Amino acid sequence: MTAGMVGDSSTRSAGAESDDLTGIKGIGAVRQQLLQNGLGAYRFRDLAALSSQDVEAHLKAAGQIVSPTEIAAWIGEAHALAAAESQTPQDAMTMNEQPDGNETPPPAEWRPFASFVVEFRQRSVGGQVERCTHVHHVEADIDDEWPGMEGEQLCSWIVEHIQKKPQPEPRLDLPPEPQTREEPSAAVPPVQVTRVRVLQPPDTGELAGGVQPAEWYRFLVKGNEPFDLEVFLELAEPLSREAATQNITYRVQTEARNRSTGDRVILGKSEPGVLREGAISYTAVLPVATLQPGTYSLRVLATLDSRPPRLGYLEIPLLQVV
Repeated sequence: MTAGMVGDSSTRSAGAESDDLTGIKGIGAVRQQLLQNGLGAYRFRDLAALSSQDVEAHLKAAGQIVSPTEIAAWIGEAHALAAAESQTPQDAMTMNEQPDGNETPPPAEWRPFASFVVEFRQRSVGGQVERCTHVHHVEADIDDEWPGMEGEQLCSWIVEHIQKKPQPEPRLDLPPEPQTREEPSAAVPPVQVTRVRVLQPPDTGELAGGVQPAEWYRFLVKGNEPFDLEVFLELAEPLSREAATQNITYRVQTEARNRSTGDRVILGKSEPGVLREGAISYTAVLPVATLQPGTYSLRVLATLDSRPPRLGYLEIPLLQVV
């Protein structure tokens, strides 16, 4: 049985075939469900037929913030997996044996490695119209600007940053890779960071910022004044009794990145908590922190100390500190 048209999940029966989209890096159980139920992407070929813009908009509406570059990588991998599914055994033998030495494998799918947003802006000053050319390098998160409608410098700038070797940026601490991989005695479900709250002043319960990531821009945090961060986590399914006997702990750490200067501020780590049998939802409270006024992005990493570790990640693109 084949899948229905993309986006028409109502035509699928309960027993219809589906691929395991969680095999694609970055797609967990929650995102797989969102792609299936909202966009009809049950098969690799369904996901490959979607546009990055449609996927990004759908996930954002559900509170999942994913970069266009990562979504493009999902679609590219889905193309490759769908092509591998459709290849017949005879096709595979022809590709591998190449008896005449003349067979050439098909070219790999195009996949983006650099993205730029170019804007031609204008404003009115004293009755005169001024224009400028603005460019943003998505992966490096850097900008530049020139007066007027610039073309030559713009092209040179883009080529320069394509050729520049990227420098590793500071990252949140990840758990060390185990020296020996142990099979877990019980399966531990994936974890997602679902929402974040800012309480200012601390311990008052007074909400200063964010609930759902998409609504974060509506809130303002006071600069140079202490605040608390509350982070809410959800497991993909309730923890089983067998898994609960392992006393698995969870921990959350956060950092803020100044969008103007690029400076990063580590906001601290929560105290470890323990996963409970049958529970799905958990809350972690970060140490009291302060930020100077500015515009930031907020990165949140949740870690389960299972073997192998389970990670949940969320990035809030805009945190306004005034």
